[in-house]
Formats: sequence, C-alpha cells, structure tokens
Amino acid sequence: MATRVQHFSKGYAELLKDAELQSDLEARARRIAAATGDDDIVAESSAPIYKRNRAAVVAPMGDPENKILRALDAGR
Repeated sequence: MATRVQHFSKGYAELLKDAELQSDLEARARRIAAATGDDDIVAESSAPIYKRNRAAVVAPMGDPENKILRALDAGR
C-alpha cells in the first residue's frame, strides 16, 4: 500500500523551486540528449506553471531503440 509523504518545511519547498537546481537539471537533460547521438532527441525544461523544477529528454517520434535509457548515465 502506497503512503503519501508531505513535507511541511519552507526550506524544502524553496529547494524544489531553486534556480540553481533548475539549471543543474537542464544541464543533465542536455547531456543525456547529447549522449544519444540522435539530433531528434532534445532536452526540454519545465514551463513556469509547474510547482517544482523539472527537465525532460524527449523523442518526438518515440524511442523504440531505447536510446534515452541507454544514455541515462551521461546525466550523472
């Protein structure tokens, strides 16, 4: 059974929205996208509507060869 965890710390909430953390996430996503070797796979950052920092690596036509999964180590 899953349990929902809530954090009531203001510091934790600010950490989720930190600009330095967002830039780190974007850099990791760009490294993963570059490691795939496919120009169609790109890194995207989150839109400002989200409540926390996010970044994504997106393959517009899907990733049937699992290039993104194979390149995840580049994001470390």
